[in-house]
Amino acid sequence: MWPKTRRSVIAIIAFGLPTLFVTLSFLYINTDLISSLATRIQPWPGGGRRLTIPNIVHYVHLMSEPQGKIRFELKHFISIYSASLYFSPDVIYIHTDATDYEVERAKSSDEASDKWSRLILDLPQVVVHHVTAPDYADNGQKIRNLENKSDFVRAKVVYELGGIYLDWDVHPLRDFKPLREAGFANVVGLQKDDLVNSGCYMAIKESEMMRLWFEYEHIVYDGGWITHAVILLTDLSRTLAMIPNEVLILERYALAPSSWERDDAQSLFGSHSNGQAPRSGAADPHRPALTTADAEMLWEAARVSSREKWEKDYSSSYALHAFKNIDSDHPLQDFDKITLQYVLSRQSNFARAVYPAVQHAIEAVPRKLVAIFVPISIVGLIGTIIYRWTSSIRNVDIQSIKNSLPYVAYDKPVCEESKSLEFAVETFNSTYTHGHGIYANGYETTYVPGTEDVFLMIKTGASVLWQRFPIHIATTLPQLPHFAIYSDAPDVVAGIPVIDILNQTRQITMESPQYETYRQQRALLSEHANIELWEAGIKGAWNLDKYKNVPMVAHGYRTFPNAKWYIFMDADTYILWPNMMRWLSSINHEDLLYMGSVTYENRNSPFVHGGSGVVMSGALVRSTFGKEPELGSAYEVYAKNRCCGDGVLAHAFKDRGVLPVLSRDNYPYVSWRFQGGFCCEDQADVPANVRHNKQNWCEEITTFHHVTPHDIAQLYEFEQKFPREQPILFKDVYHEFVMPYLQDGRRDNWDNFADIREYPQSLNPKQVERDDEWRKQHPKDSKPPIPNYDSYENCSTLCQEWDELGKKQLDGDKAFSSCWFLERIRKIRNSSGCDPVDAVPEEGAFFQQQAEEASKKNYRGV
Repeated sequence: MWPKTRRSVIAIIAFGLPTLFVTLSFLYINTDLISSLATRIQPWPGGGRRLTIPNIVHYVHLMSEPQGKIRFELKHFISIYSASLYFSPDVIYIHTDATDYEVERAKSSDEASDKWSRLILDLPQVVVHHVTAPDYADNGQKIRNLENKSDFVRAKVVYELGGIYLDWDVHPLRDFKPLREAGFANVVGLQKDDLVNSGCYMAIKESEMMRLWFEYEHIVYDGGWITHAVILLTDLSRTLAMIPNEVLILERYALAPSSWERDDAQSLFGSHSNGQAPRSGAADPHRPALTTADAEMLWEAARVSSREKWEKDYSSSYALHAFKNIDSDHPLQDFDKITLQYVLSRQSNFARAVYPAVQHAIEAVPRKLVAIFVPISIVGLIGTIIYRWTSSIRNVDIQSIKNSLPYVAYDKPVCEESKSLEFAVETFNSTYTHGHGIYANGYETTYVPGTEDVFLMIKTGASVLWQRFPIHIATTLPQLPHFAIYSDAPDVVAGIPVIDILNQTRQITMESPQYETYRQQRALLSEHANIELWEAGIKGAWNLDKYKNVPMVAHGYRTFPNAKWYIFMDADTYILWPNMMRWLSSINHEDLLYMGSVTYENRNSPFVHGGSGVVMSGALVRSTFGKEPELGSAYEVYAKNRCCGDGVLAHAFKDRGVLPVLSRDNYPYVSWRFQGGFCCEDQADVPANVRHNKQNWCEEITTFHHVTPHDIAQLYEFEQKFPREQPILFKDVYHEFVMPYLQDGRRDNWDNFADIREYPQSLNPKQVERDDEWRKQHPKDSKPPIPNYDSYENCSTLCQEWDELGKKQLDGDKAFSSCWFLERIRKIRNSSGCDPVDAVPEEGAFFQQQAEEASKKNYRGV
């Protein structure tokens, strides 16, 4: 045993000691680098909190051809490398419509023409974000130029994420940190014509100016070059600058000391071969800030210096917008193009301005090797010792870590080639079943009677998980003990596991184009990428959704095989659980039941709309998924050419002889209970837009679909007003969300959604004539489109029934006016038998209260 151990000791000494010696040497030699890093973190004077613009950089690169090649040049590299050097940003986004294939090709290409593209894409802070540039503005104008399309993209991404936007011909000259931390929501700079430069600006996330710019671009765009960009941004900046801390407008030399005019371009780019070579020196992005004394010394030195007559002073500039919009038929004198030799010779104003960053880039290779070698040396030495002496302990530790997780991983990875990713992309095959008391960061459980026999499945997608699901932690989940959250990527929210239900997909399906989104998400997670999946701009999530329903129900059965009811819904759905359980208590769970809002893929393919909520009896699930363990993956091929996962599930039931939709006389009003489906015009989504009529006025309502987190919070609070034994009826939803806001008379700028009802054409002879003419022009179509009426008077004569509240119309180009026949509504209420008019405040109470309060203010003190 000793000889083997002795050989190991000798190997460690032979390898480890020299490595340690070299490591310590590098650390000693580079202590100045370590100490200089400390100067980058400075406390803000006074310690107060100010608006801080994120240290995020945005570039936009749109392709002239969809499948075209990325072609970056040295000038592009200088811009982005300067931003990386001086800003040390958290991330540099390149927003592009280039294909994934082209990005990967450019990153790995060894062609000389791809050198600068490869170097740019290999910068550690660079993240490629895929975007779709608009072809038309909202006003109908076609957007023809890539530069104009870029204007729309840049405004949108800076509004959504915040940070610094740079055109590719903008070259940072020093850190923007003083500007980012100046306490303003937006920072812009002027250009030579005293307009605001749209090629370099910065803003906080969701700033008001960026919102207005993005919205009004679509309104004012006229095909011109600067109307929607420079002129609009200038108007907004000057207007909002009157608001404290909203917009800081810098003078011209801060960001755009040059211009597009020929004399300025010649002065910037023209070479001067007889100029003296300036003193060498690389840029030092970590140098301490200048003091007042330093500035005075520099000013005195400049007074007596022998500066070239042609040389510009950019000491007051944060960036150089290097315009070069010169006609190719009339090129600049003594200038061809930006090359490495041109910059290193430093015989032009442009070259002298960007030279420090270029020199730093040239010298970065040895620095990079040192930075890599130091940690690798330490890790290598420690790793050698650990591997030699503690291999058995190491294996036990890893296994104990896996065992300590509150989840059980699937036994095998999806694809053989993804074994190395298995641990990083762990799939949580578990549910969060909690007991009475406290769960999920302090929320109390208050179970609705009967839910102990229910298994709830919430379906969502990784790209919308954090927007839609968290509200359910405080509203839905405390009301029932057994549930699981399913998605297309694993996650944990407040200790609740999110199950990647597609993890067990067969390899042939996994490799299909429809799974491209899944593969991209998996790659991000495997790299521990510090980015939300929705931020990554990954598209195509809808293609994955249809594959989830069948394996989700299979997993639900395996998890809770004795449930009386299996219910699934989308994360943008809310269920009134007392109503749901009261209804289900009247139904026999031993029947083969599949219930919800009925919709159709075609006439012969009815299914229950999943978003509105689907209820399956335990007997149905046990007779299908319980008898066929492999059923969960049996419909992958079928799903490929289908629209919807809920339709695939219905097909699976139909193949096994089960009635696909149940809404018979024994179980009346099933579809009405589930709002948000597509079965009929008696359904809507959010509470304010539920369709009320004589038939449903006194019936129970159970689910709402397409609700926002705010809607869910309102529904939850509304639900708490009722004892659990008291049913919530359609009329109660009307009282809470509709009745107070109706108005007896015309209400401008309001859409009551009456346009989605088809009115009797006999009441409007002009419309009948228009429809006859339409039929002559479209002989193959049997039905003319639903008419859009020209005037308030015409529309009001056609309205036959009251529908719903609707919502405020914000589209200025499509003005709406609405009214409601309140007497007709009151007659329905009186005739319903459950809603006497005199029992509650009348319609329009909200407006009456507003009028009373306004009247009191007007007569105050009289």
